[in-house]
Formats: sequence, C-alpha cells, structure tokens
Amino acid sequence: MKPSAKIILILHGWPQYRLESYFLTKHLKEKGYKIVYPDLFDKRFEFTLPNLLHKVNEMLNNESPDVIVGISMGGLVLPYLARQFPESKLIFVASGANIKSKSNIFNTLFKIANTTFSKKLFKLFFELPDKHLESLYRLINPFKGNVENYEIYEKDTKENIAFIKSIPIEKELEIVNFVKNTNNRLLLQGLKNETLIFSGEDDLMMPKEKGIELKKLLQNSHLIINKGEHFNVFGKKDLKIVEDFLLK
Repeated sequence: MKPSAKIILILHGWPQYRLESYFLTKHLKEKGYKIVYPDLFDKRFEFTLPNLLHKVNEMLNNESPDVIVGISMGGLVLPYLARQFPESKLIFVASGANIKSKSNIFNTLFKIANTTFSKKLFKLFFELPDKHLESLYRLINPFKGNVENYEIYEKDTKENIAFIKSIPIEKELEIVNFVKNTNNRLLLQGLKNETLIFSGEDDLMMPKEKGIELKKLLQNSHLIINKGEHFNVFGKKDLKIVEDFLLK
C-alpha cells in the first residue's frame, strides 16, 4: 500500500483540541497521508466513551486507520479503538493506562471536580484575567526543563489557557468524569497491535512511569523516553522515528 493511501487517526489531548496546525498533522499531510482528527470536545454530544467512539467511527466513514495516535488524554481513548482495529499500529504520546499526576495541586483540583463546590470554583477561575490563570497553570504544571525550552513552555501555557476558556464548564466536568473512571490496564494486556510509546523524563502530568507501564502491558511495543516535559515529550526531532514506524 502506498503511503498516500494510509489513514492516520490522531486523538487529541486536553485542552488543545484543534489539530489542523499541529506540527505532526502538517508534516504527515505533506507526506501524503490522510489524517483524521476528530474534535472529541464537540459540544453537540456528551463526553462519554460510547459517544466518542461513535464520533470517531463516523469520521472514519467505515475505513480502518493504519495508525492511531493518542496524545495524553487521547491515549485513554486509544485502547478501545485498538481493540476495534487490531491491525492498526498505535502511537502513545505522553499518556498511560490511567492518569496519575505528580502535581499535588492538579491532584487536589482533580479530586474535588464534579462537586457542586467545584463547579462554582471553576466558574470563578474561568472569570479570572488570563495572566492570573497562567500563573495558576504554572503552579499546577511548573517548568522544569532546559532554559532553551522555556519560550516553548510559555507559548504552550498561553495556548492552553485560551483553549481551556473556550471549553464550557459542563464539558470540562464531563471530561474529568471520563478520565477519573478510566483505567485501561486489563484492556491493554489483550492488545497485540504494534506500538510506539513516547514518554518524558520530567513529565509531571503523565510521568515516565506511565510509559514504562504501557511498555509492560503491551505485548508488541517500543518505548522512547525523551528528555522532556508534558508539553515537549514529542517534538520535531521524533518525526523521523514516526516515519520509520509508519513504513515498517
């Protein structure tokens, strides 16, 4: 099969749900691949696993993807599609079988989410000026990398705040409910798909231990641990690795 005929499904993370300008999307399109990147935060349906799978299959239009990419939260949806498409290759980016952050502030906010109090609290958060939200974001996910990556971190922080504010609070809480109740360990053990895993040495949101666990759970997988955080676990330097993986 020629590369131009291959279908690559990319499942985004939270909160960045628009992938048309994502460097991986653009690179693969330039190489002639057909890229499918559904908006999993579509306001027209509730964020539940059956709805997500229906949305993805609708966009695939009865075609089977050659490769499925799951970025962070998207990696929690990926195993269910891998079970549906056992011949598809898989790529996990900064993800795991479940979520287990090393950020205490994130874990506290995550724990109180979906309570009446949290809805009021989050509403107040979203009404704060961007600069205050950015400061809060830096506390939840502090920068720990090299100085040369700080500009990228700052850009990612500002983009994340813009995306967070564009998602309705009700949708945010639906997402939290899904993530809280997702643990794919048993499902992953039964998958035989050829898999590539990217994890970050200094990732707080999806620590490298989650990538190591994925490697152990998936029978046919290869793990790459990069010197990066959640925002730069996967970069342009890794495109050649992905290309080689697609052509194997």
